[in-house]
Amino acid sequence: MYLGINTASNLLTLVVAKPDGSILLNHAEPCQASHSTVLLPRLQALLREHSLTIHDIQGIICARGPGSFTGIRIGLTSANSLAYALKIPLVGIDNLQLLRAHLLDQYHHDLSAFTHSAVLLDAGRAEVYLLQTPLNNIQTANALNTSIKLLKVAQLQFDPSTLIGGIFRSPLLPLLEPIILNNQLTKLFYIDREPNLGQYLIQLGLPLLAETPAFTLDHQLTPLYIREASITQSKKTHL
Repeated sequence: MYLGINTASNLLTLVVAKPDGSILLNHAEPCQASHSTVLLPRLQALLREHSLTIHDIQGIICARGPGSFTGIRIGLTSANSLAYALKIPLVGIDNLQLLRAHLLDQYHHDLSAFTHSAVLLDAGRAEVYLLQTPLNNIQTANALNTSIKLLKVAQLQFDPSTLIGGIFRSPLLPLLEPIILNNQLTKLFYIDREPNLGQYLIQLGLPLLAETPAFTLDHQLTPLYIREASITQSKKTHL
């Protein structure tokens, strides 16, 4: 069995697939509490419901960002620890790759009308993460992460032949209106909610797992933050 983990947002996603890629379970739940208190107990409960244990896992696929700094760190720490303890392969997938796979899946019957795809993720501060690629792109999932950019919403411009998808919070809507109101653009936007992208963890991750050796401490997954975390130093008053 293969395990997919995504904790890069408030939606906790856990997916388990058989070796042939068929999905055994795909669980997603809003997680307002810390992922650290929910992830492993929920995983153990889901496995138990299917008469499985942690030791049935043969490989792990984990979303590595961009997204919530804390959520990403918790997911990757759990994935690294499990892979180390079980001596199994571990690979990472970028969240914008998952959203791109979902977008192309939703429009797979009509892709001939488009030359490019663009997926956007709300980054706060009137900014978005952007992955824009030609639809004839043949790069592997791992190579696509080099195309992810952090841009101001005001910098976004798209040709009508671009298929666009995005996940945003509602405060960003006023800035996005020029894109949303452009009827020439075909778009799939999620506002204040997220799709379950668990199946795409498996779809993109299984081919990578087949080429990945068992986990070692020298090959731990690291977060894809794009933007560095803001750290505010405490100020001390010297008398």
